[in-house]
Amino acid sequence: MRGPAQTTDLRALLRSVPTLTGTAPAFDPATAPPDPAALFVDWLLAAIDQGVPEPAAMTCRPWTRKESPRPGC
Repeated sequence: MRGPAQTTDLRALLRSVPTLTGTAPAFDPATAPPDPAALFVDWLLAAIDQGVPEPAAMTCRPWTRKESPRPGC
């Protein structure tokens, strides 16, 4: 079992790792396919083509029709 000091060290380590260091491609919602699954597949294939490490690793945020995104999967 890990103690609180190791958890704090891990938190600090993870926060020190660079993320989202590249330039995001332009995105125009008006040109996005109406099906969110198709949009995801387009993005995934582009990420694979561009050599994005671990493109299938993700966080999902479900939406409801009446709400903004909410955490959870």
